[in-house]
Amino acid sequence: MSALSHYTAIATTGLSKQFGAQTAVRDLTINVPQGVVCGFVGPNGSGKTTTIRMLLGLVRPTSGNATGANVISCGNCR
Repeated sequence: MSALSHYTAIATTGLSKQFGAQTAVRDLTINVPQGVVCGFVGPNGSGKTTTIRMLLGLVRPTSGNATGANVISCGNCR
């Protein structure tokens, strides 16, 4: 384990996104330490692209928050 691994690169708590009645991401909570290679996989329509767009600040979450290096923070987004 490297000396940097105890720092958080990405953390989300309760991150959710709805488009009208359609829920794209529901209550996502993750913690990715710095220096860790992490895959983001899932079936089509599981919310991978929407999650990345929320982390980049391209889409505003319906609720929850995201923090970390180069992550657009959104606290209590409603």
